[in-house]
Amino acid sequence: MPDEGWAVDLAEAAGRLSRTLENAAVISGADGAALMLLDQHADLRAVGATTGEGMELEVIQQSSRSGPAFDCLTTGAPVAVENMPERAPVRAVLSLPVSAYGRMVGALNLYRHAPTRWRPDHIAAAQRLADVLAVFLEMLARPTNRAVGRTAARTAGRGESVTGPDAG
Repeated sequence: MPDEGWAVDLAEAAGRLSRTLENAAVISGADGAALMLLDQHADLRAVGATTGEGMELEVIQQSSRSGPAFDCLTTGAPVAVENMPERAPVRAVLSLPVSAYGRMVGALNLYRHAPTRWRPDHIAAAQRLADVLAVFLEMLARPTNRAVGRTAARTAGRGESVTGPDAG
């Protein structure tokens, strides 16, 4: 039977992620924010956005496997796109690396409806937001790790193998 606390944790995490992205957009002066994270196969996946148009942009990047977030992942550096008329109403995107536990785990994308020349000071401030988001992601992973530990302890307490049948 699934752990009911897990579902509550996921719902709470989704709400916190949504609020965090909304705050990133407001603080940065962007019209919206979105987040893409690497999955277990090292593929970037859209996990949240403040608006439907932001999520649409992320899904387009995900399906085409190209765009500012993928460029950011490849270079490990911020990627600023000043004008993307083909993606209206989103016109400008700033994609920032998100690193947790010492490795890059995704990209924070800030976007505007007007063409924008992203200044170095704006990019630096936005990178700080991505760094704060990384801390949030690390904190979010901790309850999951504790839950896994509790499950392993319960399983071991019943005399069951925690490592599987091939453990030696």
